[in-house]
Amino acid sequence: MPLFAYSGLLALAASVGGEGRPVCALFDARRGEVYSACYRFPGFGRVDVILEPALRSLEDVLRHLEPVDAIFAGEGALRYRDRIEAAGGRVAPAHLGVPRAAGLLWLADVAAEAGRVAEPARWEPAYLQAAGAERSVRR
Repeated sequence: MPLFAYSGLLALAASVGGEGRPVCALFDARRGEVYSACYRFPGFGRVDVILEPALRSLEDVLRHLEPVDAIFAGEGALRYRDRIEAAGGRVAPAHLGVPRAAGLLWLADVAAEAGRVAEPARWEPAYLQAAGAERSVRR
């Protein structure tokens, strides 16, 4: 049986859909930063990455997406709604702010190869930042 793995940011963006507009998924990372990525879903089987998943300041996200008419979603978007809207962005409603099963099923249907895991026995999740305890141990 195949294994499919999609990032939480991609799952959130797919859950919002975007109505043809790019979707920028933001998870609050505290200290003024967000886990962020931006995607466009132009047609069957395609997921265009506009902004790669990374830990960034909100200002950095907005600067990268300035010419892009994106919809912002997720708890990071809700937390920073005022700043996003002041920059001309649109924030999705709160009920669309979490990845939903429907988004994952849609991805598996239309963009399966984007999440197919070649070697399921060797798969491990990819984190954008180590946990606080792990960072403390490394110091």
